[in-house]
Amino acid sequence: MTGDGPASGPVPASADHLLAALRTHRVSARELADWHLHRAAETRETVNSVVWWDEERARAEAASADARIGRGDEAPLLGLPVTFKESIALRGSPMTLGERSFIGRRCTMDSPLVARARRAGAVVLGKTNLAHLLSDWQTVNPVYGRTNNPLAADRTAGGSSGGAAAVAAGVTPLDIGTDMIGSVRMPAAFCGVVAHRPSDALLPRSGQASGLGDPVPMGVYGPIAHRPEDLRVAVSALAGPELQAPRARRLADFRVAILPRPAWLPMAASVVEALEALEMRLRATGALVAVTQARGFSDLTGLAEVALALVASGMAPGLSCAQRRVLAAGARRRGERFDEVFARAMEAPAHERRRAVAARRRFRAALDELFKSYDVLVAPITLTPAFRHLAATSVWPSPLRPAPHLDVDGAAVFYGFQLVLPAVASVPGHGATALPVATTGEGLPIGVQVIGPYLEDLTPIEFAVLLSRRLGVTVQ
Repeated sequence: MTGDGPASGPVPASADHLLAALRTHRVSARELADWHLHRAAETRETVNSVVWWDEERARAEAASADARIGRGDEAPLLGLPVTFKESIALRGSPMTLGERSFIGRRCTMDSPLVARARRAGAVVLGKTNLAHLLSDWQTVNPVYGRTNNPLAADRTAGGSSGGAAAVAAGVTPLDIGTDMIGSVRMPAAFCGVVAHRPSDALLPRSGQASGLGDPVPMGVYGPIAHRPEDLRVAVSALAGPELQAPRARRLADFRVAILPRPAWLPMAASVVEALEALEMRLRATGALVAVTQARGFSDLTGLAEVALALVASGMAPGLSCAQRRVLAAGARRRGERFDEVFARAMEAPAHERRRAVAARRRFRAALDELFKSYDVLVAPITLTPAFRHLAATSVWPSPLRPAPHLDVDGAAVFYGFQLVLPAVASVPGHGATALPVATTGEGLPIGVQVIGPYLEDLTPIEFAVLLSRRLGVTVQ
């Protein structure tokens, strides 16, 4: 994760480095587009991260960007190659969500965020892979197949946003995914790159699709890149000048809360050890560090229940009564922790489903109160490092499949427990930056999320920039 780029290529991979090279005429936008398109083809069989290319238009956009650079234009993403998740509306592109019955469906217009990226000068290369109907923490589907982790081909690249693998493989310096319950943060953690889940109201949310209805509950767009500095560039370009400045500019000046580990939630020893080591290193910077929690976040049980209720509330309006009953019955038959919560929410009438929205507001208020005393909240983002590929599964209960499980240091742990940690930011809707902080003995990255005050997204990003420099963790 150094910005020196993939070993097989001549260009730096970091977005901010590439933009500097473009502005000083050390490389052209056309050269960058050609190189990254070649890299996408080169990694097609081994990684399978880009599933649709827009080569002709990308080269035309690159030529236009070169002309604009020559005229002194300083648009924030001018000439930078960018990819988008397949579920994001991009004019002329497929939008199948990895579902065979959606093959042939094409986008007729750009989503508002794609339009913003184009106005900022981005050169759109194409689209990246995703989980089937965005319902897994792996990137695999019947239409495009499986995306492998570039660091270990037998391991997941995470999901549902497969663009983290494209960034890690040097296919793109910046990918825009979507994040409902960790869908950019978990892939970034597994692939050793960085990502940011913006605060709910920071960026437009329309123009994305999922298998969970529209609007997507808790779903936001989120950039994935090589370095935290790249996230600062991307978020600033896409959000505009209304962004608040970070609360601090030195690690020692940050007030850092660390989320206590819930006793009931199994986590790999390597992840726990990495978090403990990180706490010690943060204390050594002179920063104020405290292991503490916001009101209502004591063991994350209530938070996970609200997350599932929100998901059910988003799914229910698009389903018939019979379909809702089938899903509820599947959850009860599965019988894992939180399944009864999902079943009840799926069966509840609309006025009762609104209770989850009210609960979400209470969690946001609790974090807002915490951020009166602290600037960032540091928490784990995954239960394990990147796990070995599993058969295609789904987060949501099915009467046709048994409950999937995850190997956590030899123990079989319910696969759905992976929603708990991402929900710490998703339920209240706060911005959260994922970055690698350690590696295992096998060289697999371990990441954390840095959650910041609502609509103060540059604060967790700035903290991640400083922390990344301090730790010097290199994954690629």
